Formats: sequence, C-alpha cells, structure tokens
Amino acid sequence: MFSASQQEIKLAIAETTDISKRRGMAAQVSEKLPLQYASNSIPFNASDETRRSFMPPSDSFHPLTPDKMADFVFVTAASSNHFNEVVDAVASIQTLMPRKQIYFFDIGLNADQIAKTTLREKSAVFWVDASFRLRKNPDMSDAYRVARTNGGFVMFHSSGHSNFAVTHPDMYRYLSTDVNAQKNITQFGGGMLLVYRTEKVFRDILWWWVRCAQDADCFVPHYNPACRFQDRYKQFANCHRFDQSAINIIMSNIWLRDNRKLYTADRSFFWVIRDITRMYTIKTCQTTSV
Repeated sequence: MFSASQQEIKLAIAETTDISKRRGMAAQVSEKLPLQYASNSIPFNASDETRRSFMPPSDSFHPLTPDKMADFVFVTAASSNHFNEVVDAVASIQTLMPRKQIYFFDIGLNADQIAKTTLREKSAVFWVDASFRLRKNPDMSDAYRVARTNGGFVMFHSSGHSNFAVTHPDMYRYLSTDVNAQKNITQFGGGMLLVYRTEKVFRDILWWWVRCAQDADCFVPHYNPACRFQDRYKQFANCHRFDQSAINIIMSNIWLRDNRKLYTADRSFFWVIRDITRMYTIKTCQTTSV
C-alpha cells in the first residue's frame, strides 16, 4: 500500500522532529521498553511533554464493563488504489452490524496513530483494514473475554509464520526481546485490532508502539515487505512487517512468549479477502454543499 522509500520516511520523520524542537519541547528523557528479557536496547528519547500529550487524563480511562466493552466503533483507512476494497469492507459492516458507527481516515495516518486519535473520543476502537469482511453478525463474547483478561487489547488474525521470520534484526535493537523465542511465536496480523481506552493499553502497549513508529530506524530498518519464505518459523525471510512486527514483539513480551489466550480471540466471524467480493452494497447519504 505504501510507495515511500526508507530514505523518504526517515527524512519525513527528521523534518517532524525538527519542527518539534523549534516549538521548544522540554528536555529529552531516555527510556527503554521495560522488559524482563534483554536490557541492551537503544533507548527512545521522549520529553515529559510528549508523554503528557500522549496519555489521556487518568480520569478519562474507561472500565471494562459490559456496556463500555460493547461501545466500540469501527475505524478503517485506505489509499486510492485500495478504495474499492475498503468500500466492500465498510458495506459488510453496514449490512451485518448496522448500528455501529464507522470512521474512515485517509492513508496519511498509520494504524497506531488512528487508534490513538479515535480512542480519545470513544470507549473502544475496532481497527479493520481494507481486506476485512464480516461474514456473519459476530459473537463478541470471546473478544470481550480476552480484553477483560489482558486490560483491553485484542488481536484476531494469524499470519501463519513467526515474528522472527518477518522482522528485521535491527528492530530488536529498540524493542528488546528473546530473539530465539520469537522463532516459535506466531505473528498475528495488525489488520484487525480491538483496542480499549484503558490505562494499561496506553501505558504498556500504545506508547511503545507509537515511540517505535516515530523512529525510522526502529520502524523501518529494512524496506522490503516481500518475503522469501523457506522455514516459515525458524528462518528470516529477508522482509519486514513494520507496525505488525512491532506490536507482536510488544504483546509477546508482555504476555510471556506465545500465550495466545491472553491476547488473541476467535476469528470465525470475518474473512480476510484481498479483493472485491460484490457481496455487499454500500449505503451512502446525500450531502449538500454549503
């Protein structure tokens, strides 16, 4: 979906950093991802002001009560070349969950940024990408169980390969982990995520995901999304999955290797289809110019 080169991404991040410095950010404070594994990671630099602007007020976090858990909105985004696919995805939600709100963002934001933006307004966000299709009215009970267990972050879609196979080694310099253990951990897709506005989600998951996304050397150490698999678990496939690799490292560290019951839920209510199904009809509203 993205055509920018690694150098272009790094230049864009550098420009953003320069703008922040010109605005007089507070002194930088180095911090490392607090893991019980390797301690030799490169620390991220973040000011107190940055953390304060990221974290919502403590009284704005929502408890994982039944009413709040059911109060999620769907969020998606797409570039122009995936527009017809995302229309199909939206139509499937309109057909099978007609009472749910749907937010659409242009591709200028990354998935983690979109989730953070929308979570400031809503109890929960169900992020879906253009390949998501509802196949039936979902029973969300398993997803709610997972969210209650781990504090509010649910993944769904297994990729069929390990974290290790699709993660460039330089990412481990920032997100330290037991690298050998990553060979045995199935990577789950970032295309479907149910995320709740809880303190744990912001403090232990989203903060580190965003910090990596803001540093090109962490997020894009290797710009090659095309994998050459041999052993899908034990061998590096000479590719990198960006935000998906990062969130899987973070989640596997928090939940002590591959304890899927703590962060993954039933996926029987949707398909992953990288095409237009024409099974659903989009519902639109009339707009008038002012």
